[in-house]
Amino acid sequence: MSTALLTRAVIGFFVLLSTSQWLQGQSAVSDVAQEDQHFVCNTGYTHSACHRQVEQLTRQLSRFRQTLPHGWTWIIVRSRDWHDTLLRLHLDPQSPAFTVLERRQTFLSETLFEPDAQSRAELLRTFKVPLDQILYVAVTHELGHAYCGESHEGKAERFAEHLRTRGSADCSSTRAASDTIATVPGWR
Repeated sequence: MSTALLTRAVIGFFVLLSTSQWLQGQSAVSDVAQEDQHFVCNTGYTHSACHRQVEQLTRQLSRFRQTLPHGWTWIIVRSRDWHDTLLRLHLDPQSPAFTVLERRQTFLSETLFEPDAQSRAELLRTFKVPLDQILYVAVTHELGHAYCGESHEGKAERFAEHLRTRGSADCSSTRAASDTIATVPGWR
């Protein structure tokens, strides 16, 4: 699917509940994310569930010492809406996350935050990493797309692998070598 069609489909499908102002001043956002990072949950989330999952996400993002991609929006989608969303967008139904570069948005499935028994088994089978690392693996992969402006899955995953194993990664394979991000010491 072309990026333009994907963007229209994503925007047309979601009625989003913005949590940016609601969370402003809360420890999850103020301690972690840049002012220009936005956190959103799709319609149907309670404020408490949204807040809890945004806190989990911001803890993951706090691992990185460099600035995050400017003006980025992180959107958490309820599990019950995720599969149909992926099918509608002609994306891999096994994927727990995707990024729309042109919109500066990363979409994350609720299963990354609170997996049920069925999704736990599926995540373990697909990613072959412990459940407590699934969110980190997804976030680092999506940062490969977001930080490097990279749409190629393999290149985004190479970036993510370097970030996870070495504690730093750069976009030299896709952009200028000076585009580097690193984890905060002790977080690997």
